[in-house]
Parts: sequence; C-alpha cells; structure tokens
Amino acid sequence: MVIGDTFYAAPAAAAPLRLRIRFSPTIRQNVYSGLHLAVIHPDHGAIDSHHLAFADHGTFTARDERRLAEGHINLKPGIIRDGSTDGPPWAEGDFTVLQEAVAQYVRMWFNTSIPPLTPDPARRSRVRGVTALPTPPADRTPRRPR
Repeated sequence: MVIGDTFYAAPAAAAPLRLRIRFSPTIRQNVYSGLHLAVIHPDHGAIDSHHLAFADHGTFTARDERRLAEGHINLKPGIIRDGSTDGPPWAEGDFTVLQEAVAQYVRMWFNTSIPPLTPDPARRSRVRGVTALPTPPADRTPRRPR
C-alpha cells in the first residue's frame, strides 16, 4: 500500500510487523540520497530502521558518469531531485544492487523473500536500467523467536 510517498507492506502475513520504505531526505528540500527502511510494530512503533544510500549501491552511477562527461561540475553523485519535468527522477537508476539490499533486510526481519522488481508493462519502454532478479527460495529452517 502506498500512502503519499511511503510504501507499506506486510511481507509475512501472520506477523504483526510491517515494512515501511520511503526516500531518505537530505538537508535540501525535495532532494533524496537513498531509501529509508523501517520495521514497524502496531503497538511499539519503529523497531528498526536502516538507510540504504543510492551512492553505496551504484544506483545512479551510469547517470552520474554521463552527466559529469557532459560538464555538470556541481553534481553530487547518488542523489535524486523531485520535481523534474523530464519524468520521474529515479528513471535512470539501476536498482539491481539496491533491490538485493532491500531483499536481505526483508529476509532478516520477516524470514521471507520479496518478489522481484518488474516494471509495469505499459511503462517498460520508458524505464531503463531496471533488471528483475530471480527470487531466491524461502528459507524454511526453524528460527528461534525474537
């Protein structure tokens, strides 16, 4: 479920924990440096949170290298700016490594896997660089309760 700019999910249906994903803001308005993931409990609030930086996961490396070659000298690598008229600011991103980091976080907290990233067929021609990863089999080994 998406509310505003925030995505909420219940990766494990029987668990009360929820996953919240939103863009991590910088000190500048409408500028984001990565994703902020949080595990939310309905009674206790946020249990854990983690920042996944675009720069650390190479999400916009190709875009940034191209822009530097074009002469954009005041470019801060690995960020996106909201409010562009050229389409969504994340359109030039390669989310392969970032998706695996999100999947690891989900497996750690929910003992389940998330479906691979597959763009909407109607938008597939506009979005470039998004590669679907195969979903690893769910780990069914018993775990001790948290």
